[in-house]
Amino acid sequence: MQVMHADPRRLGVHAAIEVPDETAGELPLYVDRDTDLEPCGVRALIRQAAKEYRNHHRRLALAKQSSTRGGFVLLIGGSSVGKTRTAIEALRAVIPNWWLLRPNDAHHVRRVAENPPRHLVVWLDELQNFLGRPDGLTAATARALMDNGAVLVGTLWSVRYQAYTALPSSGQPDVCGNDRELLRLAEKVHLDKDFTRSEQERAHEVAEAGDQRVATALKSKDYGLTQVMAAGPNLVAAWRNADPYAGAVLNAAIDATRLGVQSPLNAELLRAAAPGYCDPSHRATAPSNWFEAALAYATARHNGAAALTPLAPPDTMGQISGYRVAEYLQQHAGHERRDATVPDTCWQALTDHLTDPHDQTRVGAAADERLLFPYAESLYRKAARDNSSYAARQLVELLAGRGREEEAIEFLHHHVDDGDPYAARRLVELLADQGREEDLRALAEAGNSY
Repeated sequence: MQVMHADPRRLGVHAAIEVPDETAGELPLYVDRDTDLEPCGVRALIRQAAKEYRNHHRRLALAKQSSTRGGFVLLIGGSSVGKTRTAIEALRAVIPNWWLLRPNDAHHVRRVAENPPRHLVVWLDELQNFLGRPDGLTAATARALMDNGAVLVGTLWSVRYQAYTALPSSGQPDVCGNDRELLRLAEKVHLDKDFTRSEQERAHEVAEAGDQRVATALKSKDYGLTQVMAAGPNLVAAWRNADPYAGAVLNAAIDATRLGVQSPLNAELLRAAAPGYCDPSHRATAPSNWFEAALAYATARHNGAAALTPLAPPDTMGQISGYRVAEYLQQHAGHERRDATVPDTCWQALTDHLTDPHDQTRVGAAADERLLFPYAESLYRKAARDNSSYAARQLVELLAGRGREEEAIEFLHHHVDDGDPYAARRLVELLADQGREEDLRALAEAGNSY
């Protein structure tokens, strides 16, 4: 599919607010951002990446690959600030005839990188979906694509960019090293949540030309234009005005997400987590269909968007694997709830119902930070059983830190047998701390060089 034929909604552009006399489902007119017009802005960067080499010898050297430079342009900003729409409009303006690939995952990107077609755009909206895991997108894959003339375009929240690029604390494993290396390859474009004066002027021109959605969004004083366009205020209002049961389901989903869950939240998890968000009187008087009614409210569309979006498993129709909190609502409500105590029912539901080892590890770390060691231990153990080496390390440190060195040593023995170098080194350290010289000699005789 060529860029010019791509549907922006299917590429990740939020549904816009609905107003009378506007065709439902159509996007409002685009308001040019300052970065669209700047000499080092998003369009200029894409144009540079797609530019053909002028050096004759360089063109001959790359004849079997591509005559374009290639590059990686990353738009960074908060939720609903217009990153995705700005990226799409830039591609439409600069390289509308290029082929567009929207990969399913990092493995899909690697396959394409082996023999990419000419004039290819790799669409990496929500770049965090390709990062933060051992099988994620690597800098090597990105370089291979760029060396063959491909243009990579991605979007990422500011807070996630900061998290991926932060250096690890002293003595801690560098779990984001590959992500930092990949992000260093990108030309960054930062979008602010507030329109500049010149952007506001262009928005007013679009409104005066007849776009009622832009005109309606400009009237909001509490939110930025792009957030209003993405139905953000209505989602926040729906969250605030929810009844006790819908509010419980929404808060459980919001807390689970802020604790580190990135996979869809299944219904069983939300049902089990919700009671801790209700007071005793509401639990006592809950109707038999409280959860179904709450879920219906949370998934109802408010001016084109829903607080919880149902998601289908890959390659299926009419089935729901789980739910995801709307981005703007998560950012807004997650910030408000940043100091709120997560009830035990939510921690237990996460422990019982999470299946993705990356989710289990992240939530386990969140429990660890809050000194909720039983939940952290359970989550780390489950993730470690799915071969998460980072979870295994965190479990060892938790056990050792709680005075349970014997359990840590027993756990490490199993991982030493699997050839884990960390396990071999840490096992020696723990045995040495306890003065167990015979065990150390046995390890040395078995080939442990630590």
